[in-house]
Amino acid sequence: DSLKFQWTESIDPEGENILYNLVIGYIELGKMVLLDTTVADIEFMVYGDDIFGFFPDGTDILDVIWCVIASDGEQEVSSDEWHLTLIEGINEAPTGFSLLYSEINDTLFLAPWISRLFSFSWEKSIDPDNDTLTYTLIFYKEMTQDTVNIFQVTTNDTIIDFIAEELIALMDSTDTLDIGWYVSANDGEFSTLSNEIIYIILVDLTQVSIYGKQTVPTAFCLHDNYPNPFNPSTKIFYELPQESFVELAVYDLLGNKVMTLVFEKKPAGSYSVEWNGLSDNGKQMPTGLYIYRITADNFVSCKKMLLMR
Repeated sequence: DSLKFQWTESIDPEGENILYNLVIGYIELGKMVLLDTTVADIEFMVYGDDIFGFFPDGTDILDVIWCVIASDGEQEVSSDEWHLTLIEGINEAPTGFSLLYSEINDTLFLAPWISRLFSFSWEKSIDPDNDTLTYTLIFYKEMTQDTVNIFQVTTNDTIIDFIAEELIALMDSTDTLDIGWYVSANDGEFSTLSNEIIYIILVDLTQVSIYGKQTVPTAFCLHDNYPNPFNPSTKIFYELPQESFVELAVYDLLGNKVMTLVFEKKPAGSYSVEWNGLSDNGKQMPTGLYIYRITADNFVSCKKMLLMR
């Protein structure tokens, strides 16, 4: 950074050499001289740290006055005073900000058949210098006496959406994974971390044992079957937040029960059950749409699936 002060040449009638005295100051509780220097040229440059030295502590904007005094050694003549506003150009880091979602200790149940997006969002950080900010979302897991970043992505937005398969890919074939996530705001020079770290649990429903209860769901849920369409078989997944008597059955489009898949009391947990396209009496069912329906306590839910022969 630099400031160039320039003025017109003063002519001495006797042809004497002229020296110029550049004076820069500001008025606050009395006149304060910031710079007083003598040069033989009609311009003077002020650089870097000398400029920043003009600013009192805690001041970013400074109104100064400057003038030039020409002298031949005996007589002096002064220019008019000029006013100048200086703005400190030191880059400042982005302001602090908070994470918004997912919630602390939230559990995300993941499977390829789950179509909804999983969103991670945060507040906007403000840059004091109005620089364009980018945000880096970082996932990490804790190892013995250390933490390891397992994923990071940079965006200009304050939200990133993931599909279930993208989060499952981070789990390295495990059924559950505890991770922490945070965001870094960057202005190209300085970074500011989010005010907090949020810890969440990822659960891959395709890896969870039918009777294993790694994590207790918070609500009843019947998921889409997978694959769909299917041939010869498909899996149906459901969740119980509490011990319940469960009936899960398959029906044709006329409402006739084709197959009872579950009819028993089960503890809270995440479950899957397979339907192989057969009826209760072992008959192979034809191509077509079928309905699967679950009742568990007062919870009832139905979904469609397509069998392709």
